Amino acid sequence: MDIYGHLVPGANKAAVEERTTLRQPLWAAASRTLFENATLARKNKPGDRRRKVLIVNGDATYQPGKAQNFLTDEHVQKLADAVRGFADIDKLARVVPAEEIAANGFNLNISRYVQTNGDVEVVDVEAEVAKLQNLIAKRNEAERVMFGHLKRLGYVE
Repeated sequence: MDIYGHLVPGANKAAVEERTTLRQPLWAAASRTLFENATLARKNKPGDRRRKVLIVNGDATYQPGKAQNFLTDEHVQKLADAVRGFADIDKLARVVPAEEIAANGFNLNISRYVQTNGDVEVVDVEAEVAKLQNLIAKRNEAERVMFGHLKRLGYVE
């Protein structure tokens, strides 16, 4: 198993990530330490895992400390179980097809694939546009009535 650290000052990050993805990485994990993420790659990856990348976002899995944060044994176990399980885990891990990573320009930014913050509100854009158009029509009608009164009172022509 090869280990690659993605902290290469001055390197073309997209090129590094593309080469890493094409090497069939097993997983990438965020940390609050030196490395932005680490990738483990296997030459003999099981067939059902080929062209898939397990991305583990450990940015919410740590114990705050005075000078620096640290991982408890429980945190390490949780992250290790996520890697071994190679499955989607809400707000922790996601198996991402290589095609999706390619469509994102081989960007391996962990939070692009695994978000640890609150649930994202789904917005019905069509309904919101209809509400906006209705409000614009009401505003236009109110403005028409207001200018009618102002004209009648001699303030505008």
